[in-house]
Amino acid sequence: MDSSSEVRSKKVWPLKEIRELVEQGHAIVISEGYVLKLDAWLNRHPGGAKVILHVVGRDATVELDAFHSKEVKAQMARYRIGKLEEPWANVIPPIQRQSLRIPENEAEKEPSTPITEIPLVDVTVTENLLAVPRQANPDSDASSTASSIFDEEGLRLRNRTEGSSVDSEEIPDLETKIMDATELETRFQALIARLENEGLYDSKLSAYVTEILRCTILFSLSMVFLRMEWYATSAAFLGMFWHQIVATAHDAGHLAVTHDYNIDFLIGGVVLNFCGGLSIGWWKRNHNIHHIVTNSPTHDQDLQILPFIAISPVFFDSLYSTASECIMHYNWFAKFMVPKQAWTYYFLLSVARFNLYYLAWDFILRDLGTKLHRKQRIFELVGQIFFWTWFGYFLVYRSIPTVSQRIIFCLICHMITLPLHLQLTVSHFSMSTEESEPSEHWIQRMFRTTMDVDCPTWMDWFHGGLQFQVTHHLFPRMPRHNLRKASGYVKEFCAETGLKYEVYGFGESNGRMLDRLVEVARQARYLKDCQDSIVSKGSICMGIGIEVVSVCLCGCELGIALHCILWMLLHGMFDAKIRSVHMYILGVGRLS
Repeated sequence: MDSSSEVRSKKVWPLKEIRELVEQGHAIVISEGYVLKLDAWLNRHPGGAKVILHVVGRDATVELDAFHSKEVKAQMARYRIGKLEEPWANVIPPIQRQSLRIPENEAEKEPSTPITEIPLVDVTVTENLLAVPRQANPDSDASSTASSIFDEEGLRLRNRTEGSSVDSEEIPDLETKIMDATELETRFQALIARLENEGLYDSKLSAYVTEILRCTILFSLSMVFLRMEWYATSAAFLGMFWHQIVATAHDAGHLAVTHDYNIDFLIGGVVLNFCGGLSIGWWKRNHNIHHIVTNSPTHDQDLQILPFIAISPVFFDSLYSTASECIMHYNWFAKFMVPKQAWTYYFLLSVARFNLYYLAWDFILRDLGTKLHRKQRIFELVGQIFFWTWFGYFLVYRSIPTVSQRIIFCLICHMITLPLHLQLTVSHFSMSTEESEPSEHWIQRMFRTTMDVDCPTWMDWFHGGLQFQVTHHLFPRMPRHNLRKASGYVKEFCAETGLKYEVYGFGESNGRMLDRLVEVARQARYLKDCQDSIVSKGSICMGIGIEVVSVCLCGCELGIALHCILWMLLHGMFDAKIRSVHMYILGVGRLS
C-alpha cells in the first residue's frame, strides 16, 4: 500500500457519510471494518461488475473471504478510504431496490418494449436508506464513478415474494434465533482456517489426472462408434463427455484447479469454449452473481426461465431481471406453459444446452466481459469457431450422411447432458426464493436457499462432486474432490450455530422440486381461471375497480378504496373470487 492509500485508510467515517456515498452512486463495500470504494474497479473486476453491485452498502467481509485468496485480498487495501466510526448496519444495495410493477397490458407485450416507457413505482421503503439525490461526488478520489449504473433509468425496484404460500417459510432472525452475527462470522472464519490447515483448498493432481483419463476415454469411444457408423451410441458417449468436462470447467471458473487466474481461465476456456461450445466468460459472470444472490427471482439468472418455467408465483408479476436487464414477461405463452411445467420440466432440461450456445454467442458478440483482460474475448471467439468447426462441420455435417441421422445425433448428445442440468437445479429450486432482508447474513442465506444431494462415495464421479452444493457455496474456491470431507465439518458448524443443513437423496430431491413445480403450476391455473372468469362474465370494469382498491390499500389510500368498494357494491360488482386473485396479483393477499 502506498503512502497516500495509508493516509486515506486512516480516516474515520461517520455512518451517515458512508450512506450518503452509497446514495450518490458510489460502489461502497465494507470489509473488516474498512470502507472500500470500488468505483474504478467495477468494469475491471474479473468476476463482473454486478457481483460487486450486489454487495454495495453491505458488510461483505465473509463474501470477500470466500471468493478471494489472501493475496488478492491484500491488493484490495489500495481501495480503502477509511474505517467505520461505528458498527455498520447493512442497507439494500441500490441495484436491488428498484424493479418494475408492470401494468397488465404491458405484461403481454414483447420483450422489445422500451423499459423507459413503463412507469417506475418505488414500493420499498427502509429507514436505513437516505433519500439523497444520486449525483457524482466531485471530491471522489476514484478515476470513475458508478453513478451511471445506479441511475434510476437503469434500476428497477426489487419485487418481494411475500404473500406466496410457496415461500411462506419465515426468514429466521439472525440475532435471536441463531446467534450474534459477529460470533457467526468468527466461527466461520475459524472453519475456513481449519479447512485450510487440513489442506482441503489444495488441488489433488491425481484427481484431475483421473478426470482427464475418464473424459479422454469417453470422447475416444464416441469417435470409435462414429467411425463404425453407430451414430446413436457415438452421440451418447459424446454427451457423457460434455457432461463430465463441465465439472472440471466449474472448478477452473472458481480458480480451484491451480488457483492462478490466467491458468485456470485458460483451462476453463479450452474445456468450455473449444470442447463444449459454451463460454467460460459468460459462466463466470453469471455464476458469481448466483453465488451472491442465490435463488433471488429478480437477480439470480439461474431462476429466470420464463416463459417456460416459474419457480415462484412472484414471476406472475412480470419481474424485471437485473441479471439480463430485461422484463421477464408473464405473457400469453407463459400462461400456457407454466401450468404444464411439471410435465415439461425434464424435457426442457434435456435441450437446455442449446440455450447455453445462444448465451455464449450473445456474451462474446456484445462484448460483455471484463475490461481488464481484453484478449479473453478473442480467445473465446476462437474457441467458438474451433468448436463449431470440429463439431458442426466435420463431425455432424461431414461424418453423418443423412439429415434425419444428424438431427437424431444432435438430440441424443444434447439430451444425455440432462443429469448435469438437473444436478444444478435440484439443489436450489425446491428451496426458499424469498428476498433477503438487509440484516440476513450471507452465510445464513446459503443454507436457506441451497441443499445437498446425498449419494454413495462411488457415485461422486457421476455428479461431478457438485452434489455438495451447500459446501460449495460456502467455499467456492475449494476443489470438488474435497467437498465430501469438508461437508462433515459444515455439519458440525451447523450444530454449533443453529443453522439448518438440508440434505436429501437424489430421488427425494427430485420429488421436492416437482412438488414446488406442481404447486406453482396449480396457482398459475387458478390465476388463469379467475382471469378467464372475469372476461367471460364481462366484469372488466369490476376487475379494474378491484385493482384500484388493491393499489389504494397498498398505498394506505383508504378513502379512495372505500369509495371504490361502495361503488362496486351498489353496482353488484363485488365478487370474492375475483377479489382474491387481484389482491394476489398485487401481493396483498394469498391464494387459498
